[in-house]
Amino acid sequence: MLGVSAAAATAEADRANDQQIADNAVLTSDDLPGFEPHTSADAPLPKAPECRELERARKQLNAAPNKEVDFRTPSEAHDVNNQVSVLSSTKRSKQTLQAYRSPKAADCFTTTYRTGITSKTKDVDVTVDVAPATFELGDESVAYDLTVIATKGGRSQTLHLTLALVRVGRATAAFGLGDESGAVPADVSTGLIQLVTQRLQEAL
Repeated sequence: MLGVSAAAATAEADRANDQQIADNAVLTSDDLPGFEPHTSADAPLPKAPECRELERARKQLNAAPNKEVDFRTPSEAHDVNNQVSVLSSTKRSKQTLQAYRSPKAADCFTTTYRTGITSKTKDVDVTVDVAPATFELGDESVAYDLTVIATKGGRSQTLHLTLALVRVGRATAAFGLGDESGAVPADVSTGLIQLVTQRLQEAL
């Protein structure tokens, strides 16, 4: 019994330490002048075949010690989401990255944004363009640039998004950067991703 209790105490301490790493690495208001904290619902991905692998990866990231934050400009034209997860092993963090690198990931992003918009607005036509992006940061990374165009009654609204997942050892840092005024500038997205990556490299 004493051995079991000691092991449980060690596991609890390790998890608390990993949570502290996530809390310290994630983006803060000081990193994003002009942005305000924003609360958004973390809805599951659509129950579509192309999303199964990504949904399993998301569940792993959410089950691990993690910290997720959302920020938005007062005009609501710019959004930044960041989640840092510290998994129990490098093998697990590599598995989650592999899911985001899968060819099905792009199809899942298309389904997710199309379903999200059409479920809220009737008679709207949605096109989603997904292109690979490059961020050579951390131990490995995967990223995509998305252009989402919603058209109704002859009027269109465009959202540009950069989605990225960076692995540092057994930790991952996920990013979602949205901009309604144009493509997210590469220096802006790279700078924010690099900031969190450096914090994880120093902690692990």
